[in-house]
Amino acid sequence: MSIFETPSQRNSRRQAEENERVLNENIQYADFFNALIRIFSQAQELVAGEYKETETQTSKFNNVLENKHLKTLQNQFAAQQGKPLQGLYAMVMQRKVILQEDNGLPAPHGGKGAWRTALTALVSGAKQLDDVVQSGAASAARRAGRAAGLLSGPSSGEVINTQSSEALNLLNFPEYYVFIFANIGDNNPIPKLLEERELSNQQGSNIFERLSGVTQRGDNIIGRKFGNLESYQQAIITSKQLRDEEEIAPGSIVRVSYDNADTKNKVIINEIIENDPQFVELVLRSLGARAALTAEAQCSTDSVLVNTVHASGDLIGELSDVSVQRNIGGNNTLVYPFKENATVNLVVFFHGIEPFTYDGQRRSGQDILLASIQKNTISSTMFLVPRGQGVSWSAVQQAITDLESKGIQISSKRLGAWSAGSQGFVKALEGAPSGYFDGGYFLADPSPSNSYGSDFSKIPNGVYMEYNPEMWNAASVARLKARFPAMVAKIESKGGQAILKSESHAQILDSIIAKLNT
Repeated sequence: MSIFETPSQRNSRRQAEENERVLNENIQYADFFNALIRIFSQAQELVAGEYKETETQTSKFNNVLENKHLKTLQNQFAAQQGKPLQGLYAMVMQRKVILQEDNGLPAPHGGKGAWRTALTALVSGAKQLDDVVQSGAASAARRAGRAAGLLSGPSSGEVINTQSSEALNLLNFPEYYVFIFANIGDNNPIPKLLEERELSNQQGSNIFERLSGVTQRGDNIIGRKFGNLESYQQAIITSKQLRDEEEIAPGSIVRVSYDNADTKNKVIINEIIENDPQFVELVLRSLGARAALTAEAQCSTDSVLVNTVHASGDLIGELSDVSVQRNIGGNNTLVYPFKENATVNLVVFFHGIEPFTYDGQRRSGQDILLASIQKNTISSTMFLVPRGQGVSWSAVQQAITDLESKGIQISSKRLGAWSAGSQGFVKALEGAPSGYFDGGYFLADPSPSNSYGSDFSKIPNGVYMEYNPEMWNAASVARLKARFPAMVAKIESKGGQAILKSESHAQILDSIIAKLNT
């Protein structure tokens, strides 16, 4: 620090210090989960050991976490793992909530399928006996009488009410999404935990820092969400003792085993290893830090996009001197914003099934995309929207040739699709020369159809996708919803990003279009 610093230099220095603080905090927190992987990934062969102190950058901010306390915790857990136990270790992510098909709300007695099945069988058996009684068979009547006693109250003779009985906490086997430490792979990746933060009161009241122009990361975590839960196995609790416990907190460590060692279809939670509030908070913060570090490493341009050429260049023009062109290439391809002799970053983007209600209006596929594009200011990006979600590559190429004949100079090319536009997306991938789309690939809540191959082998490297499986709950598309976990795993295995969103189908489209409009 110098007394001769200009305000700009002072702000730059303070921002660099804040960035360093956040980086070091993330490094330290992230290492905690790395330690858990080392401790629990080979549970049956572990011996107690000592963990070396985490190496971090030398900085005045390197004491954000108390390293001695962190080291002590690591050693305590390592020391407890000296004896072999049958089964594997897992981290609880989130309890699975059973939803009603008709409205998507939690079922009133969700998760009690076993009790409901048994109760239904009892009542159904009694009805069958009652039918026999009415036939006049004496021996059957005696059996029916005994069954009636089972179905009646102690003195009132009131028949069991199945509806109220279903509310009883009997044979309730709760299910949890779990990350099994020993099974790290495409179908069981290290979880991504997205955090929503806000400035603490102390941060927010620091007028000096706020006026300095320093962007601070909020200290208060106000929301957390695991990404791509459907990629992970679900574990059930059958033990009466564990079922009587309170709900297992996300971040807890449990011991699990397979109900069938050969098929490995059903995972059973056998024991809670650690669920101390301080411990689970460290686990969750560590996962959040890992996600932040991964995002930073994936894109050095401080963008959410990976493996892409970031578009740049002069504005195509003002609103008054650009137009919508609807028959580029003579095949009804739409282009916007269009201006002859402009230098542009071209985005080829395929629309979904039409018509579709967008912003309260029933629109065609091309007009949906046009409405979304026009929400943004004019930049150096020109959007080319073919007519139809599965247009051939030759038609797209024809439209691009037409653009070039009108003096359009193309600096970069990006490929994208929304919903059922997946069909055209794959056709363009297969038809275009290798490396043609040098600006990257973008998917907005796409249909995870067989267009990408049964195993998603046609997914290119570096895809950026935003998706919400809950938008695919209708019975007609349930088979597609079930394919999202495999699609996400393939994208991430090929250096891309799959961002789980809570927004609607149309809102995800708007998000992708806004990111492309640069």
